[in-house]
Amino acid sequence: ALVLLNESDAEASLMRIESLRALGREWGGALESAALLLGEEDRRIITLSGALALERGEHAKAISSFERAMKLAPLDAEAIFGLGRALIESGERERGLELLKRHRELTPLLDALDFAERGLDLAPAHAPNHAALGDAWRSLVSADPSAYERSELAYVMALSLMAISEKVPVHLRRARLIHEHG
Repeated sequence: ALVLLNESDAEASLMRIESLRALGREWGGALESAALLLGEEDRRIITLSGALALERGEHAKAISSFERAMKLAPLDAEAIFGLGRALIESGERERGLELLKRHRELTPLLDALDFAERGLDLAPAHAPNHAALGDAWRSLVSADPSAYERSELAYVMALSLMAISEKVPVHLRRARLIHEHG
């Protein structure tokens, strides 16, 4: 299947990297190609650069890459996990363990977000799907403050699609967001 992935397509280049990684093959060259397509400052490229550095035992470089990726996307699970591992392997055990704990705590929340987004992909005009997306983003506000606005937007969209008689539960969930994080 690797030969079917168009190397001049940015998304396919990322799929190629993930495929090579899963197969345990060398993927540094594929990362260089993807960086040319997406740019060195793409968060996914930065995270993958950290993963490659960690694989090669270049802990300082891995730490730097993962920290940069997390500044761009605080919910980047691979960057959080990779930074935790890199810190532990470089001797910063306590800080590394804290990040691995954070990763463990975020994983089910990110899975819920992914599930809500997929539900919305299947039925974009279904108000309960927007409300579920609001709930998923609300659970992530403490990890990424930008999740507040995303949650708020999802609730507002749900309310705009609902009949008046269905709005009370969503108003209550939105009120919880505002009370806890507003």
